[in-house]
Amino acid sequence: MGMMTEYYHYIFTTLDLMAIDLEPYRFCGVNMTGFRILNVDNPQVASIVEKWSMERQIPPKPDSGLLEGVMTTDAALTYDAVHIVSVSYQHAPQMTVNSLQCHRHKPWRFGGRFMSFIKEVMGHLWPAAVLLCSHLC
Repeated sequence: MGMMTEYYHYIFTTLDLMAIDLEPYRFCGVNMTGFRILNVDNPQVASIVEKWSMERQIPPKPDSGLLEGVMTTDAALTYDAVHIVSVSYQHAPQMTVNSLQCHRHKPWRFGGRFMSFIKEVMGHLWPAAVLLCSHLC
């Protein structure tokens, strides 16, 4: 088709462009631009990503085009969410969770306080210990 020459420019909207094997297009002259929010230049982030890739047991599907051992944006967002909730809970050990009934529409009595802890933790961690930070590929 001839669409991979120096006359073509592409802007990718996926945040996982760095996880795709682009080696076949390396020397064809096409201009590819992508964005990512995973800041691997941060040493803390690099350490977490390296540990994640070494411990990952399930390789990507062969037809997905993803590189093995690369943390996707979905995985990084999930890591951040779990990390923030975990640190928040460690700051609030006196909170207990009894059986919550979804159909009763009764809020958890510690809900507002726990949200305050989450906001506080996000303020302390962001962006140093959190994986995500704006970064241009």
